[in-house]
Amino acid sequence: MELPEMLKLLKEDHDIDVEALQAAAEKNGEEIVAAFSAVLEKANVEIPPPAEGEDISAREVAEAVVELAHEKAGLETRVGELEGQLTKAEEKAISAEMDGYVEEGRVLPEQRDEMIALAQENRERFEKLLPKKPIVDLSERGVDTHEDTHSEDDTEEIDRLVSLANVSKK
Repeated sequence: MELPEMLKLLKEDHDIDVEALQAAAEKNGEEIVAAFSAVLEKANVEIPPPAEGEDISAREVAEAVVELAHEKAGLETRVGELEGQLTKAEEKAISAEMDGYVEEGRVLPEQRDEMIALAQENRERFEKLLPKKPIVDLSERGVDTHEDTHSEDDTEEIDRLVSLANVSKK
């Protein structure tokens, strides 16, 4: 579909007059330039020439200001996009860092999300609260059993059961 057909379709089916919208936008831009030019002239603002022998009118200055305003708006949008990307990258890095602390045992798994939030909001406080050494061993190494793990009461119970077993064998 060609441009004229699209414009006709928009006007007929959706009551959108693209050409009228473009003309209105151009008129608004012209009105802004005219108003700004009038303000500059009324204020007797002297505009120095950019180069030897060239004069710049208040209208040209106004047009340049409008153009710069449009550029600024575009740059602000781009900065917002970049800040969003940076925030996502920082969140990902903090999440990976917290996973490391969980593996080390310095942060409990159930505290992970709260510690991430704290690290994002107040890094200094997070670092003060983060244990220097692991507080829990989350490895799969198991438990050493070389130590005596039963009490004196257990020894007496074992002796009693052994003696009962010996009596019943006789």
